[in-house]
Amino acid sequence: HFNLNHCALDLLEGQITDTHAFIQQTLGKTSSHFAIPFGKKNHYNSTVLSLLREKGYSTIYTTNPNRFTHKDLKRKHFLIPRIVVTDESIDQLMFYLNRTLFKTYDL
Repeated sequence: HFNLNHCALDLLEGQITDTHAFIQQTLGKTSSHFAIPFGKKNHYNSTVLSLLREKGYSTIYTTNPNRFTHKDLKRKHFLIPRIVVTDESIDQLMFYLNRTLFKTYDL
């Protein structure tokens, strides 16, 4: 993966197109979902998000926590939060699942 925020436009388009082709070739299906590699705010920018929308991606995932409703999904640059599941403990996973609630409260 590349940090899409630092890619020149031609490399960025290639990353998006090549990823889509790989998934289609491997699974025999197309996808309208795209997970930002590494997923943090410094790994994408508005150009990345606009290009993904232009390429037909309707859902774009990030590792940034945020609360949303189904109405938010129609916003042009809305990102859906995701968590990485590897070898975290149950306590760590529960923190990741609940951390969007922390953004609601002034702790």
